[in-house]
Amino acid sequence: MRSDFEFMSKHVTYNYLKNKYKEGHRIVVSRYGDGEYFIIKGKTGRIAKQNVGKNLKKAFNYSVRKKGQLICLPAKTKISLDNLYKNNYNRFSDNMSRYIVRCTKHSVYGQGQWRMIDLIHNRSDFITNFFLEKTLIVCGHKDTAIKAFKNMANIEIYGTPPMNATQDYEIINNEIKSICKKYTNIIFACGPLSKILIADLIDICDANLIDLGSILGIIINPFSVSIPVVNLWSGIGKKENKKILNNYSYEFFESLNRKIYNGL
Repeated sequence: MRSDFEFMSKHVTYNYLKNKYKEGHRIVVSRYGDGEYFIIKGKTGRIAKQNVGKNLKKAFNYSVRKKGQLICLPAKTKISLDNLYKNNYNRFSDNMSRYIVRCTKHSVYGQGQWRMIDLIHNRSDFITNFFLEKTLIVCGHKDTAIKAFKNMANIEIYGTPPMNATQDYEIINNEIKSICKKYTNIIFACGPLSKILIADLIDICDANLIDLGSILGIIINPFSVSIPVVNLWSGIGKKENKKILNNYSYEFFESLNRKIYNGL
């Protein structure tokens, strides 16, 4: 096992990204989970609502090795995120982290188990920075995202198929490459495909590339009857928890509107 690397905790990861952003550095971050691990290991079939063929293994093994990004992985120890969510990590998460660290040469890795509550806890609005200036959101919930951001002229939505998006990888990749230089930020929430697209774009444009994933579901959830991926989170079915998460969504938009209004 390699020892020449740092594996950051959740809070260290957030501070690391905040400091990088504050210092004017480009932010490129991708978050790997079980779906990506299965693909990298060569499993085929249905994974994370995607029909995956053997040809994607090569693309994922390339993407995870690509320099210039912060790879975020599941924690290797139990971490209580807050009073609402507690992640109980198991041997699978540990093995996945070992595998990716072993097959890549990055010097630092981040904590990938992000939640909306973590990102804006205590009114920390760091994540809203990536929705300022010219921003492209690449996601599988196009209609809901358009509704959520309809009053923000700086934000555009690129919709990917909510299911089996990886089958359209070549088309999506070429289309985003043709427009990516227009944007300051590109936000990704399209499952395993996000990781490949981020790796492909690192050397093509100068935009911040953020793998936001299911957190986008929390942000736009009040504008839809249901965002399926959000409903998979532990404890989310409870009415009081949905109310809490909706409040965080409203807080996100309040913070974003305040920044846009003040020209920050």
